Amino acid sequence: MSDMNLTIKKIMTNLEEKIKDEETLNIVKTEIFNLYNAFADEISELNSDMNTRMIELAQSQNEANEKMDKIEKSLKKIENDIYLDDDDEEGEYTMEIVCPYCNKEFSLDIDQIADKEEINCPECKNAIELDWGHDCSCGECEDDCDCCGGDCHKDEDDNL
Repeated sequence: MSDMNLTIKKIMTNLEEKIKDEETLNIVKTEIFNLYNAFADEISELNSDMNTRMIELAQSQNEANEKMDKIEKSLKKIENDIYLDDDDEEGEYTMEIVCPYCNKEFSLDIDQIADKEEINCPECKNAIELDWGHDCSCGECEDDCDCCGGDCHKDEDDNL
């Protein structure tokens, strides 16, 4: 704004040198002063509007950041439920099992049984078959099977 003040002073000095009629000079000075004030008011209003908008944007950004944090936490929980990390503590992921023979309910660490097809009940010692979601009875399943999503029956389907 200091450059503007210098410019106004320079204009006023030029007017004083060029306009000899005192009444006309005062009218012109008053109008220039009014114009200057109008510009200053407009700039002040623009700054106020801009500050208000900046505050609104900052609040919106904070709300968006909070929502993103919640989404990231939810995704992390989902990811932890889906994927087992090697760094996970022992026993953190367990499988609840009910023996079909004696109804004994017990928990086992998934890492201990992940590669097993069956386990023995700790109570009655009967073998319990573990169902890992392999529904196909053919035992040859791969990717695009009708019964399990694998392509193990591809040759059979081609013959139809």
